[in-house]
Amino acid sequence: MWANPSNLAMLKPEPEKACMDLVVVGEAQGAENRKLVPFERMGSVVPHLDGSVGLNRANGFCLITARNDLDAVRAFLNKYRNKAKTARSYRKEVERFLLWCVCREGTAMSSVGTDECERYKDFLAAPEDDWIAKGKAQRLSPCWRPFTGPLSPESQRYAVLVLRTFFKWLTAVAYLGGNPWHTVDLPSVDQKELAMAVDKALPKHLWKALSEEGASSTVYAPGIRTLLSSVRLAPESSLQWRPNTVSHERSSC
Repeated sequence: MWANPSNLAMLKPEPEKACMDLVVVGEAQGAENRKLVPFERMGSVVPHLDGSVGLNRANGFCLITARNDLDAVRAFLNKYRNKAKTARSYRKEVERFLLWCVCREGTAMSSVGTDECERYKDFLAAPEDDWIAKGKAQRLSPCWRPFTGPLSPESQRYAVLVLRTFFKWLTAVAYLGGNPWHTVDLPSVDQKELAMAVDKALPKHLWKALSEEGASSTVYAPGIRTLLSSVRLAPESSLQWRPNTVSHERSSC
């Protein structure tokens, strides 16, 4: 029996609506325990992990009205409501850490100490397979995951800087008693050496001559020092040198 065309819309699934269903982070979701979802789908966190009684919660008057960690994240991101790019970058790093605390460590974000922060820093370099998206997925897709792969050293460093900033702010507004990221070293990043522009470098014999002239001259020394500060020593085989934007006018000093 064929369905009435007027009822076909009722027979079609509504993935967009289903994806927008809010999730209690940390709660068992059928076969999936503590489902990983993006920040937009976080309706709440299970009570014993929501941070309302976190071990690092500050005593006294709090400057924000956050009742729990999820409220505190919303308050922090609201600071950047007029800076969309910054807000997206910060949201990504904070949501990853919140999910890691609740879904992997089984602890409230406001209960973590430096030991947990150090473990998370290691996790960034090698996230587990079920935290990595299998392909390109939209944020509201069921296939979404917090990571697309291991982070580069530069991205690891950025993540730690964002979390350090986030927890510094939580401490400043008296939501937390201290910043556990303050004592965590930044991931090391190899310094990349830039190739020398040989056509803008100075041959060794000219460098030596200018250095000697600059040391002995009292009239032209300031100009020579300016010149020396703008050039680089070339390999022995270099025979020519072209100045970049150096002025050869005599100094008035």
